[in-house]
Amino acid sequence: MGRGKPRTAATDRIQEMRQKGAVITVVSGDVSIMSELRSAVAAIGDSGLTLKAVVHCAGELNDAA
Repeated sequence: MGRGKPRTAATDRIQEMRQKGAVITVVSGDVSIMSELRSAVAAIGDSGLTLKAVVHCAGELNDAA
């Protein structure tokens, strides 16, 4: 889940993992907005899959001169 679409490198890696049998669903949304997070989790439940883990990574790029 991300606020934007995955970049090309990420999309390529996702495709590689899918070809090896991984089930990957890319969802757009902001985890800080509860309604969007609930919608994403509900979609997982509706798919019949089980959510086994959540990894939330955030960062800040501060390389301006």
